[in-house]
Amino acid sequence: MTQWHPYHVMAARTWRFFDRYVDAVRTDAFANGGAAHNDAEDFLHAAFQCCWHIKDWIKNDNGIEESVRRGILTQAHADPRLRVVQGFANGTKHLEITPVGKGDQLRVDDGEVEFHQLANGDLLVRRFLNVAQTGERVAADLALRAGMTAWEEIVHANGLPSIVDSQP
Repeated sequence: MTQWHPYHVMAARTWRFFDRYVDAVRTDAFANGGAAHNDAEDFLHAAFQCCWHIKDWIKNDNGIEESVRRGILTQAHADPRLRVVQGFANGTKHLEITPVGKGDQLRVDDGEVEFHQLANGDLLVRRFLNVAQTGERVAADLALRAGMTAWEEIVHANGLPSIVDSQP
């Protein structure tokens, strides 16, 4: 049996909010704006905030050696995928970003939403994020998945249980 750690709670929460986002943008009501659009935005912001703050749950988990926790935090702050997650999560949570002592934090803002009609009749909705420092435009859903992949690689490299088991 895999050992459970508190960070699994945040990983599972990340996936739940992401699933709610995906479900919300698949509705006809989303394209018309209003409450469904606001719900989707809230779910996406919450997913990014949970994904980035997995680090806090690791940082405060006394079941993980302190040296391992410090190493994981260093790796998380250095990972380019998690830096995008961090930038968007903190940008949606705080009015102003003041990364005192944490290096240069990316500024990642909401971008446009694109709608694509698929061959099978489904509507694909893709929200983009804009990385201010690089001018890069990234798909929010892919950035979130990349962030969760980064967490999986980091915890695995440090001998901790997978977060994949946290995905519904």
